[in-house]
Amino acid sequence: MTLEQFNTQVLQSEKPVLLEFTGSFCPGCSAMERVLYPLECEYGESISFLEVNADQEEMLNTLLHVQTLPATFLFHNGKILEQHRGFWPKNELEAVIKDALSNGE
Repeated sequence: MTLEQFNTQVLQSEKPVLLEFTGSFCPGCSAMERVLYPLECEYGESISFLEVNADQEEMLNTLLHVQTLPATFLFHNGKILEQHRGFWPKNELEAVIKDALSNGE
């Protein structure tokens, strides 16, 4: 994802966006994929699930102060609603997603 794609697909999105920063040598990122896949299956029509390869996107890493992987952000209307560094357990992440959807954030 380039900076231009970030601006259009994340900051200008009309629906919430869950953005995950991953890396090629990141065991926690693999674990997060097992959390995100079922959530995307369930909430994918209401929330966009996007991924950034942190190995390739230094500008986005700097912009969002990503220093630890995985790093997950929930955006809506151009602002960060929630962010989490490291593994995010499914039940906690799902609660955040449900809250964002129920509050119409």
